[in-house]
Amino acid sequence: SDSKGRSGSGSGSGGGGGGVLVVGATSRPHVLDAALTRPGRFDVVLRLELPNTVEALGEMFASMTQGMKLSKDLSPQALASMCLRITGRRAGDSGPSEPSWSGADIRGLCAEAGLAAIRRGGPEVPELLREDFASALAFLRRM
Repeated sequence: SDSKGRSGSGSGSGGGGGGVLVVGATSRPHVLDAALTRPGRFDVVLRLELPNTVEALGEMFASMTQGMKLSKDLSPQALASMCLRITGRRAGDSGPSEPSWSGADIRGLCAEAGLAAIRRGGPEVPELLREDFASALAFLRRM
């Protein structure tokens, strides 16, 4: 049974319990140090796939763009479609082989689009345009 690893303090001492639960999260499990994945460390692994539908990404964009002035032709769903198209995914594709977008990715894209809008129009930008997000996508893909 792996209950010893789950109920331990996470200190590696194998001691009894102490009521400490250690939880870790990463979007890059392939680069974890082997010491973290040994038995008794993180024994339970939950894999959560990144969202890959226009609806799910659209909800994330709606949340991340609150307070941003988007042009009338630029909806959260349009941004989601743009991102899926850029990564070569079609809505509903499944499987871990192709990249998708995390909340941090979307937050970074929105921030970079805001900077692109400022570069385009100065600090008093009336609204973010599709070209600002396209510029941000191009910049982030070069990184």
